[in-house]
Amino acid sequence: MMSDMQKDSAAVAQWIVDEGSRAEPDCFERWLQQCPELRSMHDTCTIGVAVWAHLMTPYTPFRGENFELLADHFAWFDMDNIREAYDRDAYRRDFHRLWLVQPHNEVALTHFLHRQEAPVTLPEARARIRRLTGPSRPLRSLWDALLPRRVADMRDTLHMLELTSALSRLPPLDPAQISLWRALTDRRHVNRPRIHLAMLRGLLSALTVLAVAALVAMAFDLDTMGHATGPAAFSSQVFSSGGYAAVRR
Repeated sequence: MMSDMQKDSAAVAQWIVDEGSRAEPDCFERWLQQCPELRSMHDTCTIGVAVWAHLMTPYTPFRGENFELLADHFAWFDMDNIREAYDRDAYRRDFHRLWLVQPHNEVALTHFLHRQEAPVTLPEARARIRRLTGPSRPLRSLWDALLPRRVADMRDTLHMLELTSALSRLPPLDPAQISLWRALTDRRHVNRPRIHLAMLRGLLSALTVLAVAALVAMAFDLDTMGHATGPAAFSSQVFSSGGYAAVRR
């Protein structure tokens, strides 16, 4: 059973995390300084422990700049703290990457994915995250992967977001979709999704060749018919054939 103090600390921790998840860093810093629940040193230490526990169970989407503000405010990584200072950047990256893929953070995600040599627009950033969210759609993902640059773009996205198996299990991310795109973008190993993609590409290429060959043959037959009968006779034969076909229908 939780004591009243623990319940109060948990409630304040929830409040702080909710505020830090949506506020701009400058606003959040002022908000922390003015928060009445953090005026006393004892309350600050107690609430700091509760905020850390809230962030870690499980990993919570949280803006990286605001995590830095919390870490400084609660002295989580000071020399006399049990948390190692070199873990600070790792925690910051994990929280921030999860925050980026949450709904309503698409603008920040676009800036994060954008590179001068590979620009990313807001609709494109939304589409990339949509491919990594549920429900699982293997066939649709294979069709998506057929488009030029799609596999390379998704490879860059997975790399930049560093989606590990643990982080990929948090909403709205879908582990099955992430695993599928990891397999499709894996250039080092042969796997079933890549084999299926290669088969689909081969099938479409064969159908395209057959379609072009049929069009060429049709054009050749029509051209031969026109030269053999003359323009007038050819036109008459075409209209006669069309009329006969129409009657049969």
